[in-house]
Amino acid sequence: MLIIYEKGYRVNAEKEWNIMKEIVPYHKKTYNCVHDMIYTLSKFFDCDYQMLLLETLGIKYSEAGKKISDRLDFVIDGIQHREYILKKFHGIGYVHNEKNGISFYDLNKFIDEKRIGVYWDTFDCEWLPSYRKFHGTHFCLVTDCDDEYIYCIDQFSKCCSDLKISKDQFCLNHGTVTIYKETGNFSSVLDYVNELTRTIESYKNKKCLENICNYLSDIQNISLLVQEIDTDVKASKFLFQLKHISDDKINFCEVLDYIQNIAKVDFEDSQKMLLDIHRDYEQLRAIIMRGMISRRPINMMLLESLCDYLKEKEEGFIKEISAKL
Repeated sequence: MLIIYEKGYRVNAEKEWNIMKEIVPYHKKTYNCVHDMIYTLSKFFDCDYQMLLLETLGIKYSEAGKKISDRLDFVIDGIQHREYILKKFHGIGYVHNEKNGISFYDLNKFIDEKRIGVYWDTFDCEWLPSYRKFHGTHFCLVTDCDDEYIYCIDQFSKCCSDLKISKDQFCLNHGTVTIYKETGNFSSVLDYVNELTRTIESYKNKKCLENICNYLSDIQNISLLVQEIDTDVKASKFLFQLKHISDDKINFCEVLDYIQNIAKVDFEDSQKMLLDIHRDYEQLRAIIMRGMISRRPINMMLLESLCDYLKEKEEGFIKEISAKL
């Protein structure tokens, strides 16, 4: 989990730390935990963040895993490029520290001057459906801390400090992130279009279209699909990932709209195609989910035809957006 600490002060040696200003949680239902965190901070920093959503285009897919959900991964350009995007286009510093570089007791040293993020394996997060079910990464924002606990918000929070994390839980962290706001103008109008062009080229070079087609082909394989059937749909890693892919079509629509408004380039046709693809992924997810809940055979003929349509539409979108650039 990612946890961000706002500048705070200690009332006295016996009392808890208190932030000087609360971080109010803001959410968008299509965002993952990192994007939701950055969205919340952008409100606090009073800045934009939308270029970050360029990373929602494309997936990684490897034949090495035994299950479909073990073969899939996201963020094709890596964390370093995320750091670059946030700094260049939005003046947000996002720096990964060395693994376990900040201990629970080190927080007292940093809280006065830095905002610190901490992230954990979803397998260890007791408040998530993934607890003891599957591995992943979850991020939160820290809003306060004392000698025994840290208090934070995540993408599901309704109010400030509604998550209470123990010292033992904190010690399971897989790393920390320092986040801060810089000042100044970091990019020109042309830079926005150039970065979109680079994203599309990266998508092609890393064979993301082939990856998504392989992913859809594996869904059409009943022997692989049956391994993903889970009576607890809320704890299904496969359904979680499928929703992520579907939601990212909406997220990429948002960054196209953002660039369109800045650079005065028309991406409306591309956005309509993404919305259509999103609806098809939602239909695919509903077909599979109904089968899981009802414990009845999935309509494989409908599923297979939908997957074939999606392959064609994914390819059509890349051709459409490439022709605009």
